Amino acid sequence: MQIIRDLKTYIDEDTYITIGKFDGFHRGHMLLIDDVMRNKDKSEGLLISLDLGQKSIMTGSVKTDFAEKAGFKYYADIKFTDELRNTQPDSFLRLLIDNFHMKGLSVGSDFRFGYGRTGDIELLKDYSEKEGFKLSIFDKLCDGSDIISSSLIRDMIARGDMDKAAGLLGHPFSIAGTVLEGKRIGRTIGFPTANIYPDISQLLPRYGAYKTKVSFYDTDEKYDALTNVGIRPTLNGHDVSIETYIKSFSGDIYGKEIRLDFVSFLRPEKRFDSLDELKKQIDIDLHQ
Repeated sequence: MQIIRDLKTYIDEDTYITIGKFDGFHRGHMLLIDDVMRNKDKSEGLLISLDLGQKSIMTGSVKTDFAEKAGFKYYADIKFTDELRNTQPDSFLRLLIDNFHMKGLSVGSDFRFGYGRTGDIELLKDYSEKEGFKLSIFDKLCDGSDIISSSLIRDMIARGDMDKAAGLLGHPFSIAGTVLEGKRIGRTIGFPTANIYPDISQLLPRYGAYKTKVSFYDTDEKYDALTNVGIRPTLNGHDVSIETYIKSFSGDIYGKEIRLDFVSFLRPEKRFDSLDELKKQIDIDLHQ
């Protein structure tokens, strides 16, 4: 999959495009993605993800890996700059048509684009008829009485409600990162941890202990794990870290990228009076 950072990039083949924030690739997003894969015919799939500078449910390799597995040949990760914000709607569409040879477009019914968000579905319909590209428009998807949205899912993650978040996403909430060397205190109490420090743009769940699944990018195997997200108050920590004890695993994984799938929230983060108390609590957590 080719990653694009600039909408002025030129693609020398026909594309079928979907465009949006795509924060989390939730079930509503999958309607657009499935439409592209179903209708692209001889065109290649292009997903354009607009980065508005917010904390994101998905970042980095988790997001690109998801897009690639969905079947896209091209993935455009585009920062929503002042230049893009001030682009007139007609000019924006000409970029898609001229630079990307757009033959089809799949968007949500609330999609707005161009200066002042003045580009709307009616303008897309006009251009579709004039330029001859296929246009698919999808309404919001509901889960019971809830409209599935990234903001609702972010609320669930902030509460630590991983079951509800996964139900709306259609997959587990995940964080990826490179394992870095820590202070190795976990080894002294019998629970060595893989420590990752999240990207600054990564949305973090409620601080506390979680059941997780760990996978490595060079293998499909997954391991049961216990993960703590927080500042490690027992160790007088201040910086946010994500520490994971991987069950039934041994090996040197420093420098390797791992992915954490969050399964369920176990308890809030707390300060223990001693490492022995922390060790006892970890043992309890592992048997929940």
